[in-house]
Amino acid sequence: MSQEKELAEKYPKLFPEKVACGVYFGDGWMPIVETLCGLLSSEQTTIKVVQIKEKFGVLRFYVDGKTNPWQTGAIAMAEAMSYKICERCSKPGTRRGEGWVKTLCDDCDADRYPEKTDA
Repeated sequence: MSQEKELAEKYPKLFPEKVACGVYFGDGWMPIVETLCGLLSSEQTTIKVVQIKEKFGVLRFYVDGKTNPWQTGAIAMAEAMSYKICERCSKPGTRRGEGWVKTLCDDCDADRYPEKTDA
């Protein structure tokens, strides 16, 4: 099941029938996103998720509608957590790379750029 479909089924108040630009992030950040969606859906809210993605190694969570200060803070906290959590596996991570930046743990970074061996 896609992340978008899974989130839409769990948090129907937050997700319109089709998220405008989609949901694109690594599975390691799913616990952050699910916690944030749970917090936001518990509020009396009219906001809708427009897009959730990784950009420059950080989670970005975009909504349509006016957020209150508590919602804005919850979104900012989730985004800030993504700076220190591996996007692939949820272990502690750091931002890595030049050009295409990702937040990864040591193991996932090693998988991303395996050492070249002589044949």
